[in-house]
Amino acid sequence: MPDAPTPAADDGARRRNETPSTSNSLLAFTQAVVPLVIAVAVLYIFWTLVKTMMGMTKAPDLEWSRAAYLFSGVEAIAYAAAGFLFGREVHRQRAEQAEQRAGSEQKRASAAENKATEETTKGKVLKQVIEAKKSTARERGADTDNYESLSAGGPPADGQTDIEELSRVANQLFP
Repeated sequence: MPDAPTPAADDGARRRNETPSTSNSLLAFTQAVVPLVIAVAVLYIFWTLVKTMMGMTKAPDLEWSRAAYLFSGVEAIAYAAAGFLFGREVHRQRAEQAEQRAGSEQKRASAAENKATEETTKGKVLKQVIEAKKSTARERGADTDNYESLSAGGPPADGQTDIEELSRVANQLFP
């Protein structure tokens, strides 16, 4: 009698199957939230430093210049954090638009490829029909190079019906 999987073993297999998606979602969440939290924290620190600098307006010149020197470093980091917060939204929108354009261009290229394949197939069919008519005309002994009777309005030659059929096939394939 074959061993039936136990509920515990089945539950373990299900957990193994869920682990990659869970870890991927945790990684995606971490990559999205951690930079955002850091940027907000940097902006908060910058705001408190601005308040501190506003309170130091009556400080001596040496103390003020040292505080301004430290403030300029934090200011650069705060501007980078603000740029991250605002630029993130702009870049996301541009990326979505680029993906939409790429999708529509891919569909268009696929349609053009299908059309080219269809036209190539039609051309090959026309070539096969022409080659078949050419070999048939040779078997009948007709002169394939001399079709002056068509333009002169004389009696129809044996090759004229073949030419009409080729013309009809070409018109069907390439309307």
